[in-house]
Amino acid sequence: MSRRRTVGFGKWWVVLLLAVGLALPGCGGGGGGGTTTVTGGDTGGDAGGDTGTTSEYEGAAKVVGTVSLSNLTEAEQEALAAPAAAGKVRAAARGVAVRSLADAPIDPAAGAAVMLYVIGDGGELVPTGIRGTIVPETDDDGNPTGQYRYEFDGVRGGVNYIVRYLKEAGDGQVFELKARQYVPEEADAPGAPPVEAETLDKLSTALAEMIVDAVVAATDGTGIDDETVEKIVDNVIAVVEEFVQSIAPQIFQKEMVVEADDDTLAALEDEDATELGDVGDNDDLAGESGRLLGDDEFEAALNLARGETRFALPPDATDDEKRAFVAAVFEELLDDGDVPGYMVAFLADRFVAGDTIPVGELRQAVAAGLVCRNTDTPEWDGLSGAIAFHNQLLSYIYAVKAYVEDPESAEAPVNPFSGEAVSLDEAHEFLADVPPIFLGLFPEGAGWEAVGEATELDVPQAIAFTILVLEMYLPEDLRSDVEAGTANGVVATACGVTDPAVWDDVDEAWDVFDFNSMVPGSIMAALGFYDGDPPAWQAYAAGPEVVRFRARSQTGWLPADPENPGTGNWSPVEMLTAEVCLSDLSELMAMMEGTGGTGVLATAQVFLSYPTVDGGPGEIELTSEMDIPGSDDGGEMDRCFVLDPWYEKYGDSGCEGDGTPCFPDPDRVVSDFASGAFQVTVQAEDGTELLNQTFPDVRVLTGMQDVRPAFVTPRGSPDVPYPDENDPEFEAKLAAHQAAWDAYFRSGGASHFPANQDTDGDGEADAARVTVTWNAPEPTPEQEAALAGLRLAYSLSVGKNEPCEDDTTGTCWTWEDVWNSWDEDRFIYGTSFTIPEDLPVDNGQLYNLNLEVVFLDDHGEMVGQGGAAHAEFWVDDPIDPEATVTISGTISGSDTGFVKTVGGADAPVWVSLFYETWDPSTAEMTRTPLATTEVEVNREDGSFDTEYQLVARVEDLLDVPPGAWVGLNLFVDEGPAEQGGTEGVWDTELQAPEG
Repeated sequence: MSRRRTVGFGKWWVVLLLAVGLALPGCGGGGGGGTTTVTGGDTGGDAGGDTGTTSEYEGAAKVVGTVSLSNLTEAEQEALAAPAAAGKVRAAARGVAVRSLADAPIDPAAGAAVMLYVIGDGGELVPTGIRGTIVPETDDDGNPTGQYRYEFDGVRGGVNYIVRYLKEAGDGQVFELKARQYVPEEADAPGAPPVEAETLDKLSTALAEMIVDAVVAATDGTGIDDETVEKIVDNVIAVVEEFVQSIAPQIFQKEMVVEADDDTLAALEDEDATELGDVGDNDDLAGESGRLLGDDEFEAALNLARGETRFALPPDATDDEKRAFVAAVFEELLDDGDVPGYMVAFLADRFVAGDTIPVGELRQAVAAGLVCRNTDTPEWDGLSGAIAFHNQLLSYIYAVKAYVEDPESAEAPVNPFSGEAVSLDEAHEFLADVPPIFLGLFPEGAGWEAVGEATELDVPQAIAFTILVLEMYLPEDLRSDVEAGTANGVVATACGVTDPAVWDDVDEAWDVFDFNSMVPGSIMAALGFYDGDPPAWQAYAAGPEVVRFRARSQTGWLPADPENPGTGNWSPVEMLTAEVCLSDLSELMAMMEGTGGTGVLATAQVFLSYPTVDGGPGEIELTSEMDIPGSDDGGEMDRCFVLDPWYEKYGDSGCEGDGTPCFPDPDRVVSDFASGAFQVTVQAEDGTELLNQTFPDVRVLTGMQDVRPAFVTPRGSPDVPYPDENDPEFEAKLAAHQAAWDAYFRSGGASHFPANQDTDGDGEADAARVTVTWNAPEPTPEQEAALAGLRLAYSLSVGKNEPCEDDTTGTCWTWEDVWNSWDEDRFIYGTSFTIPEDLPVDNGQLYNLNLEVVFLDDHGEMVGQGGAAHAEFWVDDPIDPEATVTISGTISGSDTGFVKTVGGADAPVWVSLFYETWDPSTAEMTRTPLATTEVEVNREDGSFDTEYQLVARVEDLLDVPPGAWVGLNLFVDEGPAEQGGTEGVWDTELQAPEG
């Protein structure tokens, strides 16, 4: 629960200024779409309920399109072929010959339905209640063309629809196609021609799936209105279409047959049904969508969508919406826990009042707030170039945006800071990291690239401009001035800066300077915080105030012996975490009234009372973030207090990986909590109660540790903890633990991914780009009820254990964090995601994956966590499937049993490489040869003294099932039975190696 910024400027600023050597830290965002029984994020089905009305989407438009069942896989053709699809599929699975497909044409209208949906505010598909018809096309003479079309009558215009087609495929399965279709407003007029719709096929289905995923990703899982959904679709459609077209060949190989329930199958036959039910996940499409969501170009399109939606307050916004908007701007730029509550309230009130501030006055206010941390700051005009910088930056953003949207027509923009034209890849990378708030607060076409001294900014724009100057312009400006020895460099030197390299790192830079928005002439003063009689600030000086309260559950693992965490057992524990941020103007009051003293929060104690599972209250003192290592939270007038066993132990730096396993502080773990009324009490140093505030009906999730996803790719490792030796059922649990790991290794153990990415342009593959897929958790009915109204999302991390430096014992390991969604401020909403990091082969070290379920409220805030899935995988040099492996050996000895004559000829003798699999359901062993070679035998005495070579194809070896038994065998082929022989008699095993 760090107070670190959640969305910074550094990541994209690094890209912008690589040529001038500036490197600032930062992070980005993103997400995906998916299916869950918990939330409305279903990209594979409908909203799961009756909308109650269809009038919202009724109109005069007619929509017509084609159903195309081309590019089907053989399995799909077999599943859909009439009239006995189910029987044919089962026969094919048994290896039984089936009739030619030409003898069983597929009728797209039989057992099928097509209906219209719209994308809901959470990314789910919502039924419109409009069902179409599927009819065969005919030529001008009325003869069938072999094509089928779908038709919808009475459709409202001006809406982005999703056309959904389902056809029964037998054995409880359906074949599903989708298409995105926009119906223009002008089509919704009497006499308007029909809208020629998208063809329903595999490509349109992939496109529709990814658009739905894009809506969820662009909105971070929060509810939005229909107009915003349509704007997001328009912004990302070109990128998604380009991506889908680029992978068309592999899309044709994906299967669109998915599982369906009885209600869905019944809806296909019921002509009065106006919505289709949920269907199972299509993991093939989820994998392609996951690759899209990790793409820089797609991230750029999402950021455009975010900027135009989340930070574009409508003109008719209410006062409450304006106040919430100011808080959201702080949340986006700094995380509002870093900003005193009275400041947020004051600035929000100024926004509601319609106050503005000229850019020139704002620039001077920023300069007035800058002070050296340890010395007095002389007069200076250090922000003289800030306005020009602002204008250059926005001009460049707009130019890059135009180039990305239409690279064929727009010229490649020139980076104003390096003087070089950017490539399309660089443009995508830059735009993907532009904070979307700029695109919302300073929209293109409004003249923001030509700001002058007199330009008026409203309060949210002033906040963004201030942080832009402080975070981005000022460090580089001061660095340049120090190098040149100009006036501002003298000021910086007076603050203790003599080395220009200090400004390479913004954290080091702010070790020199501080910013105080409360000093005379600074921003709060410029906006009237001290004006009036009585002064305005007194209206916000009500004593300690809770500006943020959060309580949620978190899952951690604790060692049985914390003093020796490297030995013994570990157990999962559900922990309460809480955060209370307070603001208080008592210090300011004392200063303004001339009485001296300090703020009360400097020495205050904060206690949290919480409900327990047995009905009684529990209480714990919270830790001031000022006392946590690495934290730089607040001052005397604002401070946050936390209960966070991870954060309190490791601080902002996290677990340093000194070879000691990381785990939360056991002394700070609260695990007997429940939902209910929470109470915050603030006491002064002398015990005087300053604040007592109750938060009724706080919802804190418990009992969700076993609500966890299951890895599909890579292979998931067992989630079976080693049992406690003091447990009376220790032996049985130990056996179950061992059995789970035995089964894991029999199935193949850790997965392998080929390093087939060329990351350094030398033409050699040296890294892997890994797509992770999983199945959504399946809560029990009781858990489902407890999760009602919450959204399900995921967090993903990948890392690896590395040997400690200078370790000679081979027992010291340190954890290296490779990539995680937390640092990227990203929730993942789908069941597939491509890790946006090239993973190299690293001395044979295993990569580790952790995938955790999180639950979000309507505002996208996390309110609790479920369980986690774990997996390990290797990254290896790629294998050439066409390569061969040669096995050589010698056969010696004699056995007259190998001298066989069948049909008057010598029966050949062979050496075979084979694998065997055991089917426990039939108690049968199946032996499959991989390579064979004939060997010589002395026909007189049956003796051997001969060498042999077996040549096996790597591709065939890769087909050996995990856990199969591989061996070599010497055998006689006596020929077919009609010649009196027994074909392929396996007689004597030479060797039988495991593996």
